[in-house]
Amino acid sequence: MPDERTRRLAAQFAVDRAQIDNRRMLGDDVARPRDVEHFAYFPTADEAQRAVEQLEKAGFAGSTYFSADRSSLMAVRSDAVDEESARAFVREVDAIVEANGGHYDGWGAPVVVARRPMVHIPDTPAEINWG
Repeated sequence: MPDERTRRLAAQFAVDRAQIDNRRMLGDDVARPRDVEHFAYFPTADEAQRAVEQLEKAGFAGSTYFSADRSSLMAVRSDAVDEESARAFVREVDAIVEANGGHYDGWGAPVVVARRPMVHIPDTPAEINWG
């Protein structure tokens, strides 16, 4: 029987697959790195701050936000968003968040449209400049 973390990661991976499929339909070049934002929630500011410090050691830029009932974290790092990359960064961030008593709430990133050549290829003799 899978443990709680395995079930939680499986649910996150299902959400990620749907997001990646939607990105591909939008023309996203999911293999191209871009800033990926990760979100997490913690019962205390100290737990959130410890998680930020550990994420920064892993190459993320992190920040915390505090409210009366919880603390929030946002961590950003440049990564590709294909399924393999997403699974790797979700595992990495979730492990740090969980070790510090938090709840990982997923990721988001801009759509990066695949580059296409901006060259017109003539397809009739009239379009060819013989000059």
